[in-house]
Amino acid sequence: QKSPAHLNSRIGLSFTLKAQSKHEEALDAYNKATEILKNKPQSSNSSSQGKFTNLPDLQHELSYYRLSLLLQPTNNPNILPGIHRSQAILKQNPKDYIAHFTLGLLYNAQNNLPKALKSYQKASEINPKYAFTPLSIAELYMDQGNLDQVISYCNQSIDLNPHNPRAFSLMGLAYVDLNSPTEASENLEMALKINPKHYQAYYYFGMMASDQQDDQQAIQHFLKTIELNPKEVN
Repeated sequence: QKSPAHLNSRIGLSFTLKAQSKHEEALDAYNKATEILKNKPQSSNSSSQGKFTNLPDLQHELSYYRLSLLLQPTNNPNILPGIHRSQAILKQNPKDYIAHFTLGLLYNAQNNLPKALKSYQKASEINPKYAFTPLSIAELYMDQGNLDQVISYCNQSIDLNPHNPRAFSLMGLAYVDLNSPTEASENLEMALKINPKHYQAYYYFGMMASDQQDDQQAIQHFLKTIELNPKEVN
């Protein structure tokens, strides 16, 4: 049996590789984490749903569900089990902001936006310094087309963590949709300064060039997007 530290290391490695757009390596680490969890014995009084009764075990598995959403965001079979795990943690510790945050991700994946927003807001209330919460709220508002809120929450996330390229690229996309090319370019360039392989920024640059009928620039940016991430262009 692998130790919790070994499992956490696999999960942490997967998150880091995913952030670097190294998707094949992230998936490999993720699969190894999955095998550790599959082979992990459950306590003798687990419920029929297979919930772990030990809180650290639940938290380890919760990281796996969060990672699962990053690597397989659609048609993910882990959404309902992840919700059950999150709720089990919150039953034991209602102030676990990571559990609230993960529950928000899972509800968002179900397209249950009111519950997702409520979970994110609870996470933020408990820990207002966790930068991923306002960023996830910004993503949620982007899906709804509420661009002012997107910009507001991206700025909150950047104030907490100025080193996450996604906050800048998402804000850049909001400015693309607002037809504000100067602000869009500034934010997309900042995202690429942080991570030159952040393919979403190139994709949004391509969208903006296409809107401006600059076909040559649009093609170059879209080709760069495909070069950096040929399996996940969205």
